[in-house]
Amino acid sequence: MGAHAFTPSAIAEIYRLKNRPVWNPLIVHVIDAESAHSLARVWPDAAVALADRFWPGPLSLVVERVDRVADAVNAGTGTVALRVPAHPVAQALLRECGLPLAAPSANRSEQLSPTRAQHVLRSLRMCRWSWTADRKEVVGAIDCRANRPRAAPSARPALRGATTHRRPRS
Repeated sequence: MGAHAFTPSAIAEIYRLKNRPVWNPLIVHVIDAESAHSLARVWPDAAVALADRFWPGPLSLVVERVDRVADAVNAGTGTVALRVPAHPVAQALLRECGLPLAAPSANRSEQLSPTRAQHVLRSLRMCRWSWTADRKEVVGAIDCRANRPRAAPSARPALRGATTHRRPRS
């Protein structure tokens, strides 16, 4: 599930379908670091270093957003979390559509992240979609706005190793 990051109505549909709280920002997925840079008001040195080291991959970088990125993506924070995914299917989709895609995990909000396609089907019964996954643990998000990068609030539990929730059964 994803939406053009410049289209508020499409982003609103993600929030509706996932029953996602509007205060919970989405990650914008792009094809490469150059595309990410174009969505940032400022691209700090820390973002350059982290992107060079960890992209493509599961790390999101939080930076100040440019105005064309819809407010709905960032829950009114003025920032945007950017990611260059490593999965070949995600890369192909981003290359083919040529758009920055705001995309959440494939589960209803406040539920455990899915590890199998049937978990997603159970969670999002009203949606038609296809899903291919290379299941890897998400590293999280790094806030690059300050002089010293830090874990973004949503990433802190995972970075502390608090990912000990039981996974849904298949």
